[in-house]
This record gives sequence, structure tokens and C-alpha cells, in this order.
Amino acid sequence: MHLMRVLESGLAALAKHLDVPSGENWNSVLGAIEGKLREVRRRVDGRDEEQWAAEAGVHLRFIKNAWRNHAMHPLERYDEERTAQIFENTRSFMQHLAGKLAMSSAEPFSGGGLAK
Repeated sequence: MHLMRVLESGLAALAKHLDVPSGENWNSVLGAIEGKLREVRRRVDGRDEEQWAAEAGVHLRFIKNAWRNHAMHPLERYDEERTAQIFENTRSFMQHLAGKLAMSSAEPFSGGGLAK
């Protein structure tokens, strides 16, 4: 659960970077972010931007579907090995974002909406 809260900071920074308004839940914000990331094209934005956007999109959906829903809604318990995997994937995503975005400039989501 704590790692998913860390991801909210990354998600807020990414949403701000892409001019996506914060929403009431992860799913709506992720959908809007993914739509913006899919708009990044090699011919217009460059190869590096296209690659970065593609990787950010994969991280987002993978983390949300694989762990966030289960961790935030008590559907599953995690052993030490599985917890380490979640930590490493969260760390990888946050490092991916930190290479490009200014995390301190992100506005938090209003009302803790992503925790729903």
C-alpha cells in the first residue's frame, strides 16, 4: 500500500507534464495519461521521446493492474519475495520519471482521489 502511495506522486508529476487534469480515481487519470503517451510520435517528438513515453505507459498499466488494485483493496497478501518485486518495479518507474520530470512541481491529487 505504501508503494502505491509513492506512485501517486509520480502519477501526479506525469499528469502535470502531459497537461492531464487530475481525476477522481487512478483509472480515469491513467486512461488520459495513456492517451497522451500514445500521441507521442517519432517523426514529431523524436525517437527518444517516443521510447520514453512508451516505457512510461507500460510501467503505469503494469503496476496498476498487477498490484495497485489488489494492494489497495484487501484481495491479496504479499510475501517477502513478491513485496521485493513490487518495490523494484515501483523504484524502476519512479527512476524513469525522475530522469525527465521535476517531481517537486507536481500538484497532489485533490482529496486523495487516487486512493479510491
